[in-house]
Amino acid sequence: MKRTQATSKKWLRRLAFGLAITFLLAGSAGAGVAYVATVNKVVYDESVSHLNEIYRQSNESLSSTVRRNWNAMHAWTKYLEEVNEEAKVLSFLETAKQATPYTGFYFVSHDGGYYSLEGQEGRLDLGDTLLRLLVNREDIVATTPTPMVRDEQTLMFAVPATPSTFRGFDYEAIAINFSNKALVSSLQIASFENTAASFVIHEDGRVILDSVPDEQRRVYNINAMLRKYSDLNHEEITEIEGNFRSKQNGAFTFAAGGEKYYFVHMPVGFEDWLVVGIVPVSIVNAAMNNLQSMTIALVSALTVAIALFFIGYFYYQSRRKLKKKDLELQYREELFAKLSISVDDIFFMVDHETGEINYVSPNVERLCGISEDVIRKDVRSVLDGAKDKDKFETEISGLEKDASKEWDQEFVHAKTGDALWFHVSAFRQDVQGMDKLILVLSDRTHDKQVSQTLEEAVVAAESASRAKTAFLSNISHDIRTPMNAIVGFSNLAESSLDDPAKVQDYLSKIQNSSSNLLALINDVLDMSRIESGKIKLENAEVHLPNTLHELSDLVGHQAIAKNLHFHVDTTEILHETVFCDKIRLNQLLLNLLSNAIKFTPSGGTVTLAMNESPLEKERKSLFEIVVRDNGIGMTQEFAAHIFEPFERERTSTVSKTQGTGLGMSIAKNIVELMGGTISVKTEKGVGTEFLVMLPFEVIDDPKAEEALPFLAGKRALSIHNREESCHASSKMLSRLGLEASWALSGKDGLMKLETAKNDGRPYAIVLLDSELDGEDSLALLKEISSYGPEVLGIGSYEPENLEEKARSAGATFVLPKPLFFSDLEHLLRASYGASSVAPKKEVSEDLVMFRGKKVLLVEDNELNREIALAILGDYGFLFQVAENGEEAVRIVSSSKEGDIDLILMDIQMPIMDGYEASRRIRALDDNPLSTVPIIAMTANAFDDDKKAAMDAGMSGFITKPIEIKKVIEAVKEILQTK
Repeated sequence: MKRTQATSKKWLRRLAFGLAITFLLAGSAGAGVAYVATVNKVVYDESVSHLNEIYRQSNESLSSTVRRNWNAMHAWTKYLEEVNEEAKVLSFLETAKQATPYTGFYFVSHDGGYYSLEGQEGRLDLGDTLLRLLVNREDIVATTPTPMVRDEQTLMFAVPATPSTFRGFDYEAIAINFSNKALVSSLQIASFENTAASFVIHEDGRVILDSVPDEQRRVYNINAMLRKYSDLNHEEITEIEGNFRSKQNGAFTFAAGGEKYYFVHMPVGFEDWLVVGIVPVSIVNAAMNNLQSMTIALVSALTVAIALFFIGYFYYQSRRKLKKKDLELQYREELFAKLSISVDDIFFMVDHETGEINYVSPNVERLCGISEDVIRKDVRSVLDGAKDKDKFETEISGLEKDASKEWDQEFVHAKTGDALWFHVSAFRQDVQGMDKLILVLSDRTHDKQVSQTLEEAVVAAESASRAKTAFLSNISHDIRTPMNAIVGFSNLAESSLDDPAKVQDYLSKIQNSSSNLLALINDVLDMSRIESGKIKLENAEVHLPNTLHELSDLVGHQAIAKNLHFHVDTTEILHETVFCDKIRLNQLLLNLLSNAIKFTPSGGTVTLAMNESPLEKERKSLFEIVVRDNGIGMTQEFAAHIFEPFERERTSTVSKTQGTGLGMSIAKNIVELMGGTISVKTEKGVGTEFLVMLPFEVIDDPKAEEALPFLAGKRALSIHNREESCHASSKMLSRLGLEASWALSGKDGLMKLETAKNDGRPYAIVLLDSELDGEDSLALLKEISSYGPEVLGIGSYEPENLEEKARSAGATFVLPKPLFFSDLEHLLRASYGASSVAPKKEVSEDLVMFRGKKVLLVEDNELNREIALAILGDYGFLFQVAENGEEAVRIVSSSKEGDIDLILMDIQMPIMDGYEASRRIRALDDNPLSTVPIIAMTANAFDDDKKAAMDAGMSGFITKPIEIKKVIEAVKEILQTK
């Protein structure tokens, strides 16, 4: 019984042990099966994840290659927009090919036609992508046969371009192609012992690119390959094809040819392309299988090992991905920094809460003048250069989250101080959960400057247009005024032929109006020449006494005709000969004096004063010229614009006075050409004073201020009605060694003569002004002569008219005014027998030479011929007439010596002008008349015209309209030198 119980217990123990073993084995087996299943699941998932990551990198490499090609081609289109020279385009594309080694380059027309750099033409087989390229203006990449070899497939990249022309071919896009093999490197996977196969396919399974070696079987359609060789059923393959069409990521396994494979697919991101990877499972899972066989006996150890492995693996993967992302961020930031250096946009990223700078583009110092370090320390340093800080801060502070603003802001460059204009774009956005403010400052300085320049040009053009319109209005009125007078008085003269006095009066008025009209025209022409820069100074020796005497004669008559008092003071002229342009000096002084006379009412006074101040520079002096009048004056507003062209003050008085408003502008330009300055002082109703400062080179040395021996101990008295003239003449007399006194009236002078006689110290020399207010100068001369002065002189602006009467009244000599030291010294020497004055020739004696002289008049205008014949006919000239230069040459060629003494030659004539005629006459061989004097008669009165006449061989130059005095002087000068 006990044995049975013991056996029973033993059996039970064995049974329990067996059951325990069974359960243990079962548990171990179950655990092993569960472990294996778990391991297989983990291996599959990890393998798929690993394959997805590898092929994602391959996908990114391919996408990067495509986008890089597109970006490069967009840069090429910008270059093609700016440059259209074939040689430059070809050179540029050759350089581009080295960076982007494409197979061919094509210009694509609107209908898909192409033109290659080699000059070949055809059509690109791009299917529906052509519509997207040319109509939707999208970047495309497509497979297409090679244009040159139709059976070779290539990848064609194309981008839209600005419509243009190359070698006469109109294009709207450009394209390049690559051999499919050239892009296979993007798909090659170095892992898995080179057993991995990579493909780029269309959504319908057609293979675009593959990494399968040439010696292996080619796959042309993935779907067909799966249907034919894989163990997948129809429903599974149909589902896979649907995934392709919907461009989904996916992975599965299949068996083919006794081998099991992983299959992964993902969309490329453009076109309908997908990347496909096929890798043998045995290769992918080799390491895992070895680990499984080694650890199958120790489940727990295997579990721990697997756990540790996966933990380490996942940690490694995470670190690797994180490192990769950090590296990508570094690359992107470096790329962005490089790009920002060459652009004119400044980028900021600022933490909205703390104000901390997260990013600032490195071009900030170049564009703003503030260093990147300074800005990173304090972002508000950017505002130091803003013209309106409040506006900037208001715009920023008012920016709400996920909103943006744009405005224009003016800055000042911190280093150069230059004005800058930026277009500011501000964005407030959430970046990785943080509130960020993004600022973009786009430099618009050049655009602003161009805009301002254009605005200023428009204002200047409008101002010039208004000035010219006003000038045309003024000149139209001013030209019509003398023209109306000429026409009107001509009609009156014609109807009054029986009244010679009226005819004479009308002719005088016609001549005055003609002179006014000529002056207007000359002013306009002079201003035109000045503005075009064609006026140049012709400097030569100028004797100031002669110049001022001639000017006084001309202006004095105008002053007398208007009942004005005219005076010239030359108190401090040490050098009487200077180096300057006499014509322009005369024009300047005549403009100023004529203006003074024009705007000074009857009974007023006009004064010209000239003084000299030696300069430090050798042989140069500064001549101060003052023209003063007590006329109507000007407003200060108008005086500020008096030297501007076409300016005339519009008042009831001035509007009645003729003129172009160019005289003062011409005067100012002449002064500036001479290196001087001009200014004006004026007061309405009081008068005007012009001050001119001119630096002239002096020719002679100042006269030695030594007393003349024969004047030693003698007394001199100067009688003038102006204190300035008394001081000037007394100073000159003192320089000659005389004891000089002066009186401001005839009565005062007679009293001084009486007192000197009673004191036993009589005056030996008396100088008298012929224009004493309210006194008879000739009667005063007789009274003065009764005191027995040794020398009695009288000064006048018209010495010829006064000379005979003055001498009969007791005068020793008559001085021309203005008075110069050399004139006074010369006349006193003559009076005391120290020198003699040559008698003047009578004009009538000079004109004897004209009688019988034979003149050839060459003039195409009948009226001008009539005028010339009438003027010169009275002087005894004999005439022949030619109506053009060709006829003149023919007459001279057929004439003999003595037939022609002088040729008066017009310049502008039909058939042959005067220049050409003169050259041909001078070129006559064996003809004594080839040297006959030729005088030009022309309306072209500029220096260039005169030079052209001299270059053509002419001997003299007369400007039209013809004036008797000028013609006679020119003819006399030529005949005297013949």
